[in-house]
Amino acid sequence: MKDSHFGFSRRALSALIFAASCHLLHGAPSASWSGGPDLPTNLARATGVYFPANGRFYAMGGRTSDAFGSEMTTPYEYNPKTNTWKFKTAPLPDNQVCNMACGVLTVGKTPYIYCVGGTTGGGAMTATNRVFRYDPVSDTVETAGIDRWNESFPNTLPSGFAVVQNKLYILGGFAIGNEVTNRIYEFTPENSVGAQWIQKSATLPVALAYIPTTAIGDLIFMAGGSTFVPCNLTETTNASVYDPVKDSITPIANIPKATGETHAINVGDEMWVIGGGRTAPNPSADVFIYNPSTGEWRAGLPLIAGQRNFTVASDGTRVLVAGGYDSTPALLPKSQVLGGPTHQ
Repeated sequence: MKDSHFGFSRRALSALIFAASCHLLHGAPSASWSGGPDLPTNLARATGVYFPANGRFYAMGGRTSDAFGSEMTTPYEYNPKTNTWKFKTAPLPDNQVCNMACGVLTVGKTPYIYCVGGTTGGGAMTATNRVFRYDPVSDTVETAGIDRWNESFPNTLPSGFAVVQNKLYILGGFAIGNEVTNRIYEFTPENSVGAQWIQKSATLPVALAYIPTTAIGDLIFMAGGSTFVPCNLTETTNASVYDPVKDSITPIANIPKATGETHAINVGDEMWVIGGGRTAPNPSADVFIYNPSTGEWRAGLPLIAGQRNFTVASDGTRVLVAGGYDSTPALLPKSQVLGGPTHQ
């Protein structure tokens, strides 16, 4: 099995996409691609998070090459006001920081970025179930008083993930080198130690890894994801919606093109699935947009080139994409801006 976890090559491709949702949600945008700021280093298999409290984007973890020891153990911060990236100084608790599930959760009145699981570079066959939280304001990391993920199969990476009502949901997983899973877990940060994780009764219709997943309102939408038969990651067109309150899953229209090893984001209360996939002709440059009101898919403005395993986050009207493999798979030290960053 080659390159089965998020990773990096000798060069890094990064793309920054910023566009007002009113342009991209209603037909072809008038914007064009232009160069944006490079990441401070190569970076892939990091997890993107938008942090509303300060209006900045974070790349959590990942690694700077495919070699063991290249893990990025401090966060990156992107400031849309200055259109710049910078290193933060807080050390993450370990080097198992590739392919984490991350989201913003609040404890008391303080928001944090919580991250679950992860693995290292260098073709590692092990993964952690550790959970930590990062405070971007104080630039500090904590693990005390946070339960480990209770996934029963060892060395499992989170698959899809999303936050609904201050709970982090993990949907499916990839037991590295063994199988993919269909289990769903719920994490509540304000519960007491020993009671923060529960396994839900519902299961995914198909066990999948790397499912593009996002929350819209109180529902969690999924499209794509990878099977592991026979011992190869192969992307699919599966699509469904999970209702955490009812603990039920309902099929929706399949995504028009098979994809995986990417993420979905919420832009204007629609699900955007951006690029992804490894089976030729993937990785894809396509952007597919699902409207929950109509139940239909449409094509968005594609990336400048096909890529997968990149960082992506959205503030609800803008989208940030950074890093990832191209089709060779290699990466370039470049970034592009669609529509231009907003300096406020």
